Amino acid sequence: MDDFYEVFAGWARKTSLESALKRFKGRLTAEELDEFEAEYRRHLSGVITAGPPIIHGPREPWYAGPNASADTYWPALERYIRGDLSWPDDRIQSLDGSSNKVIAYTPRPNESSWDAKGLVVGYVQSGKTTNFTAVIAKAADVGYKFVIVLSGIHNGLRKQTQERLDEQLHMLTPTKWKQLTNADDDFRAPAMQSRAMIRTCGWFSARRREWAHL
Repeated sequence: MDDFYEVFAGWARKTSLESALKRFKGRLTAEELDEFEAEYRRHLSGVITAGPPIIHGPREPWYAGPNASADTYWPALERYIRGDLSWPDDRIQSLDGSSNKVIAYTPRPNESSWDAKGLVVGYVQSGKTTNFTAVIAKAADVGYKFVIVLSGIHNGLRKQTQERLDEQLHMLTPTKWKQLTNADDDFRAPAMQSRAMIRTCGWFSARRREWAHL
């Protein structure tokens, strides 16, 4: 596949496949467009058919998987779990497929307005934390800018989850995240005025990803 496919796929993921076909109509031949469209639809079909079952409403899946030329957070996490944690390929593929499918049924982050809810169910010690860490990484890659993690009512679990997220997200790309909590201190109401807080968050949203862990 032509290296330019990653550019085409990145635009299709950011906007829509139809938008990508229109945008590159004058830059690619009809044969190349047909080939890129077929390849994108193949990846999208792979996301939909792989991974765990999902019960969903009328929302159409749009995420065709990670983009090697554009993504930052999932590639960093994948390298970490493959190298530092020594995960085998089949386990990584399972994580990749299940997190792809969750992202595929979320709204596009650049939509003007949306309202969506979801629930992922897993057994104890079944990999739920790693799964939602992968979802956070991929959500950041596609443009989501603020993530809140609710980890239960006990501070011990909150601290444990915070440390996992620090290790698998923040420490892998430390200049890309603005943390509002840490392992020793939970979220607290800001001391500054609300207007100042909005201005500060707006600046960070433009330059970094943000996540609060409650």
